[in-house]
Amino acid sequence: GSGSKSKVFEGEVQEGWKNRIEKLGLFEALENRTEISIEQYEQLHRCALEERICKENRAGLHKIEQEGELKGLREYRFA
Repeated sequence: GSGSKSKVFEGEVQEGWKNRIEKLGLFEALENRTEISIEQYEQLHRCALEERICKENRAGLHKIEQEGELKGLREYRFA
């Protein structure tokens, strides 16, 4: 991602984090990433892609709130 959320997120690593994260398959997902172009990245975040980049069942950006207190909030769904 863009890293924009790293500016506002604060967290503390808890005991047992490794056991909980192993179930998510995070490291496997990171190893199997698909490289995309800048154009694809921009289209992805404008919800303007006509075809899925990744054919696997993964979470993707569904919408970005445009108004009110939630403006900028990104909603992801499994596709």
